[in-house]
Amino acid sequence: MQRFLPNSPINHTKFPNVEIMHVITTIWITIWTISIMIKAQIEHETSPAQTQANLLRAILWEEREFEEIGKRAYHTLPEHGGLSDCCPVVTHKTDPLGGLSRDGRLLRLYRDPRTIQRFYETSCAAGVLNRPCRYVDSMWRSKCVQSYTYVYAIVQDFNTTQPYRMDYMRIKSGCICKVDDQPSIVDITD
Repeated sequence: MQRFLPNSPINHTKFPNVEIMHVITTIWITIWTISIMIKAQIEHETSPAQTQANLLRAILWEEREFEEIGKRAYHTLPEHGGLSDCCPVVTHKTDPLGGLSRDGRLLRLYRDPRTIQRFYETSCAAGVLNRPCRYVDSMWRSKCVQSYTYVYAIVQDFNTTQPYRMDYMRIKSGCICKVDDQPSIVDITD
């Protein structure tokens, strides 16, 4: 009996249905995405300026809410087997109304009563952002900085009548320690 490892290639001659399933899955995902985009084109909303203002308010509210959650959770940050982060993070599941594109344009995420796009975002824990990194000698200038990544989502540009499309949107992905390559100047005179 032959064993198959999780990452080993599949022998399609022994399993011809696997290839068929890949094709069927791809077709199903494509049809589902197209149906969502068509439905989004049919929906009518309020004025674009009002929609954009509402989205910006929602994004700001969401940021404040995560900051509050982070403040409450900071003292309970886990240590992993004696190891801890120099810039602690918190991870939340989010369902934002929109975000930013790779070139800084405001995007609206597709949403209807049955379809909500959700993401896991990892941000700097409360009281950590732009503060010196833990475990870094004070002779070095360091600070914890929010990092971002881009995820694929069904989006639409604001103030346009263009249809929804698949594109990248920025989300928070971690908190990294930036260290200045020049040590800070220490005054040794008394």
